[in-house]
Amino acid sequence: MPSSLHRTLCMLVVAGAFAGGCQNKVGQCNELVGAIQKHTTGVKDAVVRLADVERDPSVAEAFGKLTKEAHTDIGKLEFSDARLAELRGDYLALLDRAEAWSRELAEAARTGDVQTLGEVKREAVAVAEREIAIVDAVNEYCQG
Repeated sequence: MPSSLHRTLCMLVVAGAFAGGCQNKVGQCNELVGAIQKHTTGVKDAVVRLADVERDPSVAEAFGKLTKEAHTDIGKLEFSDARLAELRGDYLALLDRAEAWSRELAEAARTGDVQTLGEVKREAVAVAEREIAIVDAVNEYCQG
């Protein structure tokens, strides 16, 4: 994740300490950013390991497991703020798609299906770009 997420998290925690109550926008932003941040390092490391998927399909399976864990944590959150609820839904949909393509990637690597490997890798880039856009939208909304 971009370092702006880390800065946002720090700013929101400080702001939340003064705003009081977790039902306000700041508290809800803290919850969402914190849940996303919790999985950042693991997912980032798993993405790096995906480079070895053709030799070791289990790295795609490990990535899928991490996306499921993130989905579970973020899926538990509920927001009264409509925009945060929408962004949470967008992120959950992204995690669903990432988990699905991780299965496709593992299967393509196991069977040596070069065409599918290429297609899924291209989709992985699109998923990563979408993730950045969602995080940027969370940051923009929470800082505003």
